[in-house]
Amino acid sequence: MIQSWENLISIFGEDDGSLPDIELDQLTGAEVINGYEFVKNHSTHIASKEPYYWSRIKDCEEPISFEDNPARLVVHGEAESFHICFDGLKSPSGKSIPELGLFIFPTGLSFDYRMGEHWNREAVEGLFEFIAAMTKDYETVQIVHKTNINDHNGMIFKEYWEAYNQGVSTVDCKCNKLHRVEAHGHEVETFTADFELIKKRLCLRLYRCNVCDTYWQIDYGDRSDLAIKVIEPESWDTFNDNPYRMEYFIRYHGGHGNKHCSYSGCEKHVLKNMAICENHAYPEFVEEEGSQDG
Repeated sequence: MIQSWENLISIFGEDDGSLPDIELDQLTGAEVINGYEFVKNHSTHIASKEPYYWSRIKDCEEPISFEDNPARLVVHGEAESFHICFDGLKSPSGKSIPELGLFIFPTGLSFDYRMGEHWNREAVEGLFEFIAAMTKDYETVQIVHKTNINDHNGMIFKEYWEAYNQGVSTVDCKCNKLHRVEAHGHEVETFTADFELIKKRLCLRLYRCNVCDTYWQIDYGDRSDLAIKVIEPESWDTFNDNPYRMEYFIRYHGGHGNKHCSYSGCEKHVLKNMAICENHAYPEFVEEEGSQDG
C-alpha cells in the first residue's frame, strides 16, 4: 500500500518539454484492441488534430473518428502503428487525468504524457487506477516507465506501481467491462441492480454504480434502451448525448464499409452492409457544425 504519493508526484511535476512513456508490453492482439477501446470509453474526445493511420490495404492515410477502433487494423496487419491523443480522461471512480498520447503496436500499447503541475495527487492516483483497471485481465503485461528525467531507470514508478497493486484490489465490476454506450434491452431493473438513482429528467435517469462509482445515464420509458457512461455527472443537466448515441449505432452496424455514402455530395463512408452513412441513417443525432459535447 502507498503511504505517501509525494515522491511519485514529483517525477511528473517538472515539465522539461519531453514526453515520457509508460509502455504496456507483451500484449495479445485482443488486449491491444480492448485497451484502445478502454481508453476511448474513459475519454470525452480525441485531442489530436486530424488524426489518421496509414492503411496498408489502400496505401494511403485514413482519418480516425472517435467512434472507430483502428487498433483492430494494426493487430491484423492492415494498418501501420500510429499515435493518437485522448483528452477528458477519467478513472473508473471519476478522477480527472490529463491528456494522454497513445501509441498502438501489434503487441503493445504505450502512453506518453507531458509533465507539469497539472499532475497533482488526484491525477496520478487516477492514472494508476486507470491503468490497473485497464490491465487487470491482461495475462503477461509488462509495464515500464521510460524517458522521464526524474526517473532515469523507471525504478521510482516501478516501486510505486508494485506497492499500489499490493494494496489495491481492482474492483471487479461489470462497468469496467462495458462500452461507453450499451443497450439495456428495456431491462432497467436488471441493469441497475447495483446502482443508486441520483437524479431524474424527462425519459432519463442518472445512476451511480455502488461498486465502482461509475455514473450512467439510463433511457427510461419509451425513449430508447441505451445506457451511457457519464464522465462529468455534475454537469449532467446539460449533457449532450447525441454523439454517444451515434457511437452506439455505428458499433451496432459493425463500423464503416469501404464505399462512400450514396447521398449526393456526401463523402462519408457508409455503415457496413448499408448504402448510406450514419448521418443520413440517423439524422436526429447529427451535431450541428460548431456544437459542443455537453
